[in-house]
Amino acid sequence: MERRELTFAEIKSLATEAGERDWRGFLAHEQEVLAPNCMGYDRAWMFFRNSNIEIPQKASMKLCAIVVSKYGEVRTTADFAPNYTKRMEYLRTMSDHFLERDL
Repeated sequence: MERRELTFAEIKSLATEAGERDWRGFLAHEQEVLAPNCMGYDRAWMFFRNSNIEIPQKASMKLCAIVVSKYGEVRTTADFAPNYTKRMEYLRTMSDHFLERDL
């Protein structure tokens, strides 16, 4: 079966599902999971947690971003908010990772 590049809507849907899984214990009823902004670079998109989702310090590993490849590989990664430059550097690293592994 030949794989195909996913549409942005499909990629965002995968990110939303990952966010719902990762942040489920912190979501309010019908709360938006993802922030309205995201970043894209070559083979990858990076999505961020809605800032209204409160993550307690004891769950600091949940303070993450979600990166999805153009073929649907989903990873949670460090979120370097509010540093745009560090976020973009990491997104480029993830895009290169996806390219090297054909993900």
